[in-house]
Amino acid sequence: MNTRTLLLLLLIFLGFMLFVEWQSQFNSEVPNPVEPLPGAEPIDPSSSQQQAIPELPEMVDTPASEVPRPAERTDLPSAPAMVSGSRIEVQTDRLIAKINPVGGSLVDLRLRRYPVSVDQPDVPFTLLNESQNEWFVAQAGLVDAAGLAPNHTNEFDYERDFYELASDADTLEVPLRWRGANGLLITQTWIFRRDTYVIEHRIEIENDSAETWRGSRYLQLQRSPIRVGGGAMSFTNPERISFNGAAIYHPEEKFQKLPFDEFADEPLQSSFDGGWAGMVQHYFVASWIPKAEQTHRYTTRVVEQVVPNRFALSATSGQVQVEPGSRHVFESTLFAGPKHQRRLDDVTPGLSLTVDYGIFTIFSKPLFWLLDHIHSVVQNWGLAIILLTLLIKLAFYKLTQAQFRSMGKLRKLQPRIQQLKERYGDDRQKFGQAMMDIYKKEKVNPLG
Repeated sequence: MNTRTLLLLLLIFLGFMLFVEWQSQFNSEVPNPVEPLPGAEPIDPSSSQQQAIPELPEMVDTPASEVPRPAERTDLPSAPAMVSGSRIEVQTDRLIAKINPVGGSLVDLRLRRYPVSVDQPDVPFTLLNESQNEWFVAQAGLVDAAGLAPNHTNEFDYERDFYELASDADTLEVPLRWRGANGLLITQTWIFRRDTYVIEHRIEIENDSAETWRGSRYLQLQRSPIRVGGGAMSFTNPERISFNGAAIYHPEEKFQKLPFDEFADEPLQSSFDGGWAGMVQHYFVASWIPKAEQTHRYTTRVVEQVVPNRFALSATSGQVQVEPGSRHVFESTLFAGPKHQRRLDDVTPGLSLTVDYGIFTIFSKPLFWLLDHIHSVVQNWGLAIILLTLLIKLAFYKLTQAQFRSMGKLRKLQPRIQQLKERYGDDRQKFGQAMMDIYKKEKVNPLG
């Protein structure tokens, strides 16, 4: 195979990679820069927020009526919450969401600007889903040694079952409340904003009891195995050729992939601050982003009490204490949307690394950077790809010219080389030496 053929194959492959990336933005608008994360609350160094993050053994979720007595419950639920027939629907300019009053979990999320397929432009793509075989939900809750606070198995009260972002509003808040017999009042609030796939989440604890409450907040993503068609490698289904699994970001150790098939054999146990935890698929990502200055313990596990099994990725805060008559607020952010590379790091550092180029990153990332800048000028992906191809051809012009010149010289030498073959027959050593003498005399480099 000569050099020209290799270059042609390389260009075809790069064109394919660029086409796949272009597909991820088909029929969609480039999002506006997302709004920055909400301001961080200062932490008192002497507060109990600096205490060690508790160990959280596994346990099967149970309906609220069957939750163990307070003295027995010291864990983080890991199996799916009980099912409620009611849902709270939320509509914004970009999202259609459904919240389960049981646990206040986000159980359905549809992206209005992304169709499920080109043939169904009016059907939005579903990222989060509570159907049995496509389970993918975002959960949050509280955990304490006494089992006094609610987790994602407890039912919350809510004001109404439908919310819509008004045309003159930029923010929409959806509150859910839980009051315990012990005097704890928990308000869980989802905050949706215009022109963004960032959803803010807040859990407020008001302690009206006579005892100090001590506990932690956890954030959790659960999903069932991703089903993809085709064989071991299918170019018609990009889910087969990209990473599908979990991921965490550590400010020092950076981006780490967590394949689902390693959850059982190599469960994650890691504590750090300033990171995030998410689940990644080809075009989209859902990620919990705790406050950067708070240390969280990141864990993975397999939920085996359901069929098919589910994978859980959790981030648990350090323990805080809420004195009688006082309050404490846990804040975090959920990003659930498309992997627009230029916008992801505006949400949180390292989120753009979920755009996975695999082993071809060294070529693909700078090429896409250049393609993206060309598109920002011409505003047409097809024209941008053509212009990028021409730029690549121009960049390799001198090499191509040298290649053609060398090939022309080799063609002129072919009759003399054929004569050498006939003269030396099977004596390959003499034939090779004579051929090299010709190359040296005519100043031809066969590697050119």
